Amino acid sequence: GRGAGARRIIPSSAQSPCGMSTARRDELLRLQEEAQAKWSAVQAFDVDAPDTDAGGEDKFMVTFPYPYMNGRLHLGHAFSLTKAEFATGFNRMQGKKTLFPFGFHCTGMPIKACADKLKNEYESFGSPVPNFPTASPSIASVEGTSVTLEWKPPTSTGGHQLVGYDVLVSESVDGAPADFVVRHSGECAGAEEGAPCTCTVTDLTPDARVRFAVRTKFAGGVAGQTSKASDELKVGRALTKEDLAKKGAKKVKSKIAAKTGGVVHQWDVMRSMGLTPEEIMPFTDPRHWLNYFPPLGKADLITFGASVDFRRSFITTDANPYYDAFVRWQFHKLREANKVKFGKRPAIYSERDGQPCMDHDRRSGEGAAPQEYTGIKLRILELPDCLKALEGKNVFCLAATLRPETMCGQTNCWALPSGKYGAFQVNETDVYVCSHRAARNMSFQDVFPTFGKAPCVAEVPGTALIGLPLHAPLSPYERVYMLPLMSIKMNKGTGIVTSVPSDSPDDYAAFMDLKKPKKQEFYGIKPEWIEPFQLVPIIEIPEIGVCAAEVICKRLGV
Repeated sequence: GRGAGARRIIPSSAQSPCGMSTARRDELLRLQEEAQAKWSAVQAFDVDAPDTDAGGEDKFMVTFPYPYMNGRLHLGHAFSLTKAEFATGFNRMQGKKTLFPFGFHCTGMPIKACADKLKNEYESFGSPVPNFPTASPSIASVEGTSVTLEWKPPTSTGGHQLVGYDVLVSESVDGAPADFVVRHSGECAGAEEGAPCTCTVTDLTPDARVRFAVRTKFAGGVAGQTSKASDELKVGRALTKEDLAKKGAKKVKSKIAAKTGGVVHQWDVMRSMGLTPEEIMPFTDPRHWLNYFPPLGKADLITFGASVDFRRSFITTDANPYYDAFVRWQFHKLREANKVKFGKRPAIYSERDGQPCMDHDRRSGEGAAPQEYTGIKLRILELPDCLKALEGKNVFCLAATLRPETMCGQTNCWALPSGKYGAFQVNETDVYVCSHRAARNMSFQDVFPTFGKAPCVAEVPGTALIGLPLHAPLSPYERVYMLPLMSIKMNKGTGIVTSVPSDSPDDYAAFMDLKKPKKQEFYGIKPEWIEPFQLVPIIEIPEIGVCAAEVICKRLGV
């Protein structure tokens, strides 16, 4: 029947748990059920098409954006639905033939992404009850060479009894990579269930770049899970008695944000919907979502009182052959009208699924767009030992820039000493040196011979790049040198950065810092790599003049 999917709401008592009377609410619910039963009996919202096309009868139809079926309907849907619902009721009361069909959106990647995420969680952490790691630890406070950490306990331990945690620390000195070692072992310091756990790690190495991770400990010696590492933190010096005596010097809040503190597993999302571990298992199949959530959505709409003709309800995707035929018809019409063409354009691409992943098709990252960089090819004039096998080829350090118009002001180039780079064969004569991530991205942009393949012919440690002589296009200097920059992120651009210190404050500050003899000695930089090079004026700004970076840095004391 019409109301077969509705949920019957029966008050359990005339008083709420806090002792207040619920009689008024209960009466409204009784009236609601009574009205909805009448609507169902007379099929009040089923609207048939007219027998003829003669016209003459006022008509009104309303549609609602298909709610996505990777979960239950929520209050936001209800709020938006009221606008369509009120318009439908108003026009029906004016005597118009009023139709409100309803669709459930199952097209695109979010459902498949959720199913794949759940499947990956089972493969990584076990099933039907996973053994999850804690959230990545965040930096709560810093006190000299002591750091206080916070982390959220695991949401599921696979049925094992959690007895404590190991805190692991990686301390990198002089840019050299360092392994994680256990620095603290104990129980959770959270005051109550659900409270964050805390731990203070002391006596860290001054000036080291440290990262932290947490490993769970279970009763009976069951192996625990290790969390993702925290953001990197540069440790200061140890506090002296004078420091401790100063007001406000005892604790310094870290600038690192707890960006990963709210990690949510797909299994947790399903549990929050009231599903049991056994009921969650079938959701690794994307088609199970199509069968499970649309009926619940229909039931919610009926309980809401939506005046929908559910004979005209449907789901999208090719699981519904009628809707699939409708979409195919649309595209054929558009192609016949020369409105759509087949080809390539910049887009967010899913390597796993082998297709573009549009804005509303993503599990996360809605609003992200392709970032266009200009690649700058800096030819290596003298190959290091790790690239000697490429003698006779054109080997370039490939830098990425957002300001190609400033390349005539290059004085040097930057690389990360601790970075892991690769040499990638572009064609028979040319080789690019860049980060592995950048090469993988370029492999989907027809840069390399085979789509999706970045042929790596040599591994290149960042230390091997420091001091290399380069030919920088458009630079007034015949050769410039690769210098170290510790702030480079290997997951951004190509991991190699051009340097125009005349107009980039970051470049200017790092460039001038390396002109100091102590810094040169610390990084092993030869004076001839930097001292002969001066700022190149390229842009004149009113009220500032040329070499704006130098002017502003000196003015602000940077």
